[in-house]
Amino acid sequence: MNGARFLSFLMVLLFLLMGLWACPDEAKVISADPPGDRARYEPFASLSAVQSFAGPGAELLSVTARFVRADGTMDLSAEHGPTVLYIFLRPRPGDPDLPVGAGGGSGYEKVQVRVSAPGYMSRKSTGSINVKINSSHKGMVILGTSGAKKKTRKKVVPPPQCTPEALWRSAVESGAPKDAVAVIGYGKNGYSFRIEGTDIEENFDFFCKPGRERSAKSVDRDDRRAARKAEKAIRKEEKRLRREEKKRAREKRLGR
Repeated sequence: MNGARFLSFLMVLLFLLMGLWACPDEAKVISADPPGDRARYEPFASLSAVQSFAGPGAELLSVTARFVRADGTMDLSAEHGPTVLYIFLRPRPGDPDLPVGAGGGSGYEKVQVRVSAPGYMSRKSTGSINVKINSSHKGMVILGTSGAKKKTRKKVVPPPQCTPEALWRSAVESGAPKDAVAVIGYGKNGYSFRIEGTDIEENFDFFCKPGRERSAKSVDRDDRRAARKAEKAIRKEEKRLRREEKKRAREKRLGR
């Protein structure tokens, strides 16, 4: 019986090794140590280092930092699991041996970079044998990439100018508890600040002023709406003046 169990164990091990051999690249995880002090990680100040890690030509699309303290820092090793998700857009070289539309031709791709405490990632293989592979990472890791259209470049944002600490100060003035941790986001609509489990939620524009950042499309739409409204008011006033002019002319005729 023991011999049969040992044989079964060897067969399972063989299958797992075959699966890993069939997909050696999938067992690899691209990771590095997070920049700076893990106990006082600064999600915005560390952007340049994370951007370099994301690859040549990477441009920022968004940042989501979970569980930022009032001083603007994060303890990546804390039990509640602080994490930062950065999403970038980067050039994607095409395969010169393939036609455009089938993998050839250059383009763009989104790349997601997560910063957290070191740990393990579970990845599913697509080799001849489908197995889950647990791979260790150092804390800063590329979660994956996905194709993106050229128009996605319109969503690229400049490096954040507001600090998490500044957003926290505004929130504290609105009643946020200083000992809480916040979820702070940055992207095409500006900054967002919220404390989970409470009603505290604020938005800020690119200049750190309360309120969502307006897109160029919405600004253009509102400008056209205002222009139509002003034109309508002008036409209305012109009609009123013509009516008064006709009235005066009629009264003048009657007076003769």
